[in-house]
Amino acid sequence: MIEALLERWLQQERMEFEQRAGDAPTLRDRVRAHIQTVLAPAEDTNSRLAASLAALASTNSRMEGVMQWYADRMGDFSAKTDEERHLRMLFLAAEGAFFVRYLAKVPISAERWQEIAQDLQGFAQK
Repeated sequence: MIEALLERWLQQERMEFEQRAGDAPTLRDRVRAHIQTVLAPAEDTNSRLAASLAALASTNSRMEGVMQWYADRMGDFSAKTDEERHLRMLFLAAEGAFFVRYLAKVPISAERWQEIAQDLQGFAQK
């Protein structure tokens, strides 16, 4: 059941991401869209998602859908240029922020969350 809920969320998130990324997105476009999508203020949904991911990971469940989601978003995380390394770190920073807030339950106010999202978006422009 958790896997089905997670797959449904991944499909919805994928559609939001694709709308933000546009047609034939570059790595920079994908990272920007990822930051916007992952750090969007959908607190209840994101909390449930983080809990579902933790539950699946703790039971050694099949995580193919999650692995495919990451592969679609960032490939194999390889980076050959400074720009690719920069964008990889921004992607991982957005993921880290998501898990700090929604899995570790570190209290981050809406204002601070918006500030973090804006910082990451700003770094993605460089």
